[in-house]
Amino acid sequence: MSQSRVPDQPDELLVLAARGDREAFARFYDTVIGPVWGTIRQVVRDQARSAEVAESVLVQAWREATAFDPARESALAWIVARAHGAAVRSIRTAGPVPAPRAAAVPEPDQPEPAGASPHRHQFHRHLATLTQEQRDCLVLAYYQGRDCRQIAALLDLPASTVRTRLRDAMIRLRDCLGVT
Repeated sequence: MSQSRVPDQPDELLVLAARGDREAFARFYDTVIGPVWGTIRQVVRDQARSAEVAESVLVQAWREATAFDPARESALAWIVARAHGAAVRSIRTAGPVPAPRAAAVPEPDQPEPAGASPHRHQFHRHLATLTQEQRDCLVLAYYQGRDCRQIAALLDLPASTVRTRLRDAMIRLRDCLGVT
């Protein structure tokens, strides 16, 4: 008895989703959420608004999956183009998010601004326990909204190394903060 092959390529998954296969769309979502989020986050620059835009793009992708033509473009290009367009429309209709007054994450050895939260101070102190490599990956991922592939390209590293550094950084911060 042979098992049917479960597709893992975004193109195959989106074609199946267009036929109403919810499981295929769930796998498509898992495959493309990183590039979609990274694209939107770079344009919108606000986490909450980026989340709203990403959600609407993926809901629209489910509804309009039949519009995807694998002969014309890849599913990844199709969804990222939609994500970019939605992000730009979001900025045009709601206006840009004001830039932060200071750097999003000061270096751990810099003094905290007066009136800074004690939790923020504690977090920055724990951030200093990370290696520079872990800290670089963490800042690019969580403060600049970049995905593993983008970070890998920026730092000239394999994506697997970036994932490992992010995982190790999160484990170290979790342990320092006493989170279970």
